[in-house]
Amino acid sequence: CGWFFDDISGIETVQVLKHACRAVQIAHQLGYDLENDFLKGLSKALCNHSDYTDGKDIYIKLVKTSKVDLKRAIAHYAIVSLLPNNNTKGLPLEKHVYSYTIKEIDCERVHHKHSSLAIGQIKVTSNMTLESEEAVIASLHLGNRDFQCKIGELLSLPEYQKMKTDLMEIFDQESLTQVVRKLDFYFPGDFHSLKDLFVEERRKILAHVSGDIFSRFQDSYFTLYHDNKRLMEYHHELDVPIHREFQKAARFVLSKKLEELIIEEGYVEGEKHYSEDITEIACEAKKWQIQLDHKLSESTLNNLLNTRMDQLKEEGAKKVLLDILRLLQMAEDLGLEIAFWSLQNNYFAIRSDLRHNHQESIGLIEDLERHLNIDVSFG
Repeated sequence: CGWFFDDISGIETVQVLKHACRAVQIAHQLGYDLENDFLKGLSKALCNHSDYTDGKDIYIKLVKTSKVDLKRAIAHYAIVSLLPNNNTKGLPLEKHVYSYTIKEIDCERVHHKHSSLAIGQIKVTSNMTLESEEAVIASLHLGNRDFQCKIGELLSLPEYQKMKTDLMEIFDQESLTQVVRKLDFYFPGDFHSLKDLFVEERRKILAHVSGDIFSRFQDSYFTLYHDNKRLMEYHHELDVPIHREFQKAARFVLSKKLEELIIEEGYVEGEKHYSEDITEIACEAKKWQIQLDHKLSESTLNNLLNTRMDQLKEEGAKKVLLDILRLLQMAEDLGLEIAFWSLQNNYFAIRSDLRHNHQESIGLIEDLERHLNIDVSFG
C-alpha cells in the first residue's frame, strides 16, 4: 500500500514504487507479466513536478533504473574489480557485494596506461533468495569514466580459453576500437556501464577517476598564479586593472591556502595570535580585488571550534581558552561565518563549572562570552 500527500514524485512514493518494482520482478520470474498493467495504472497519476509527466514516467526514470538483479550484481562486480585497489590474486575468490556473494571461477586482468581489461567466469548468489547464476564476463575501462561490461552465458572450457586469449592479444596489440568490436562479436547485445553500478560504488569510482583531472586543474591554477604574480603586482602598482583570468586563479589559490593554514591552526596550542600568513592572504585578496571562497574554511574552522569546546568541557585549561579566542578572533577578522548556536549550547552546558573551577582565568572566560554574544553579567 502506498500513498502520497501532494505529488507522486516524493521520496516516500518513489520508495514504495521500488518495492512494487521488486514484486513485479519476482512475479516475472514465476511466469507472470504484471508490469504493463501496472504502468497503465501509474500513467493516470499525474505529476506536478516539471521533470516528470506522470507515475509511469517516474517509474521508468527513477524506479526501474534502481532495480537490482543477478546480472546487475555481476556487472557491478566486474566493473569495480577493474580498479587497481580491487585486484586480488589467487582463486577461487569470494567477495560480498551488498546482499550478493560473488565467486570468481577464473579471472584475468591486464592494464595498459589508462585502460584495463578483465575477462573471467564468475558465479553470483543472492544471499536473500539463494538464487544463483554463472556467467562469462568481459569488462573494459577505456579511461576516465568510460567503463563497459559484457555478460554472456557459460562456454565450454576450450571456447572460453580461445575467447580469452583472443581478447587479451587484441588488447595488447591493437587499438581500443578493435577491442570494443571484438567484445561485441563475442558478447552480442547491450553492455553495462557506470550507471548500472550501485550508487555508493558509482560515486567512489567517479571520485577515483576524476581525482587526477581535478588535480591537474589545481596545478594549473597554482602555476598561473605564481608565474604571473609579479607581473600583476606591477599592474597593481601602475593602477592597471587586474586580468579576470588571474583573479580567478588567485581566488582559487588563496582560498586553498587559507583552508590549509586554518587546519594548521588546529595544531597550535596556547597562542594568543593566529599566524601572520593568514593576515597576508587576506591582504593579498584585497590587493587583487577578489572575494575568497570561504565555504571550506568556514567548515574547517567550525569543526576546530567545536573540538576545542569539547576539550574545554573536559579540561577547562587556560591554553584551550586561548585557542578558542584566537580562532574566534581570526573568524571575526576574516569575516568567516561561525555557527554560534552550537558553540553557545556547548558553552552553556559547562559555564557554571567553568567559572567556578577556573577563577584564575575569569578574564579569558569573560572574553569568550563576549565573543559568543553572551551577557557576562548573566548568572
